[in-house]
Amino acid sequence: MLNNENNISYHVDLPYPDIKVEKENPRYANILLHNYSGIVSEFTAVDQYVYHKFKLFKDCPAVSQAIGEIAMVEMHHLEMLGELILLLGEDPRYWIKKKDKRYYWNGKFVDYGNTLKEYL
Repeated sequence: MLNNENNISYHVDLPYPDIKVEKENPRYANILLHNYSGIVSEFTAVDQYVYHKFKLFKDCPAVSQAIGEIAMVEMHHLEMLGELILLLGEDPRYWIKKKDKRYYWNGKFVDYGNTLKEYL
């Protein structure tokens, strides 16, 4: 369970399902790659949360702490997707596949924002 100094939990204390597959399936793996490292993905979410955490560190330390804790939960989701993609027979790089071409994740995918309101 992830807790901050005020003992607020950002994680439900229930187990995730086991990560397993019956057999490799590159088609399913490529579908999951979009959730793993596409524009709207776990990797983008982690990077966005970490950036917002740093930007809020001085002016809003409690919000910065909360966003950092949420980023760690998102990192766990990223890890689970990476493991599943690997079991399905694909390389879990930060890329997606479209029409037999690979496109790598890009920092332009992050919605950086400029204000607390935009961050939230």
